[in-house]
Amino acid sequence: MNYIDDTIKIDFPVNKPLQYAMQQCEIDDQEDNYGKYMNDVDFLVDNLAKAAYVGREISKAQWELIERRYQL
Repeated sequence: MNYIDDTIKIDFPVNKPLQYAMQQCEIDDQEDNYGKYMNDVDFLVDNLAKAAYVGREISKAQWELIERRYQL
């Protein structure tokens, strides 16, 4: 693993699009695909996680955990 902060665990339920995007980021990280990882992380944090927060599916603290786990 290169880009993900494994000390931060996402141990709360998230919707299917968030699950899928997080899985994609994990794959990108394992494959050391920096360009795709950054693209996928931007979409994950700035779009999907933000929408889940605005829609009250996750809390602000949970959104920030996702951001801290996946952001460089």
